[in-house]
Amino acid sequence: MHRLVGGCPSEFEVKKNLSAGVWVIKYRNHDNPTISEAVIREIDPKLEETIINSSLLSENIVQIYEIKKYQTTRMDTRLAPADIIVNCFLIEEFCDNGDLMQYKGNINEETLKRFMLMLIKTLKAMHKHGITHRDISPGNIFMMGDVPKFGDLNDCKKYIGDLNTRKGKVLYYSPLQMSSKDAWNSISNPFADDIWCLGKVFFECAQRVFGIDFSNTNGRIIEQEEIESRIISGLPNYTEPFKKMIIGMMKYDESERLTARKAYKMIRDIYYPSVNK
Repeated sequence: MHRLVGGCPSEFEVKKNLSAGVWVIKYRNHDNPTISEAVIREIDPKLEETIINSSLLSENIVQIYEIKKYQTTRMDTRLAPADIIVNCFLIEEFCDNGDLMQYKGNINEETLKRFMLMLIKTLKAMHKHGITHRDISPGNIFMMGDVPKFGDLNDCKKYIGDLNTRKGKVLYYSPLQMSSKDAWNSISNPFADDIWCLGKVFFECAQRVFGIDFSNTNGRIIEQEEIESRIISGLPNYTEPFKKMIIGMMKYDESERLTARKAYKMIRDIYYPSVNK
């Protein structure tokens, strides 16, 4: 049996608590001795395979070093014998520049189009393999130097024909998600939801304002015309192609919204015509 100290396995020395259930630890990486610290987080054991498979798809997904499993005993007087639990922990690279909200680098169109190319290409690879992130937000995109990486894959899911897969944060719900009486069980397309979330993240980054509310007084997403008006007026110093990308990713009707494949082709054609598919 192993002991958890404050939720973290006792074999690791905690350097910093990042959030509930997430710590920076001292870590010795045998493959790369220059690495001295890592992030450890507890995950649902059922997601282990999907998370590992996702991390292998792109260098713009936080790298996983290893998975650790521990059997622990939870004492509960209502249970006899004591409840035996398997805790599953993910050990991953520590991104030294925090998340997008904490990023101190210069944010302009040149920076964002580079971020767009990398993250949309990564999302395209995930979607091609039937994997949806389901929790894209500025706080779940981490910066390793000046390189953005999707992280916190605790809610990612392999699509197997069910559309009731929504997770994430309310401010990043898609229009169909927000219009549902039961947002957690809506029938919105999770692939289209990922695109909406990422488009909103880029829009917020361009303004350096996070958590922008696109809902009306009834708690539903505003209509397409107003969405486009906000994007155009909110980005006065950005080019028309950039605004067109954001509008395409944030179409109210998910059938009109860019897919990851189309978004990647669009940004490549606009900014990087020489980049291979």
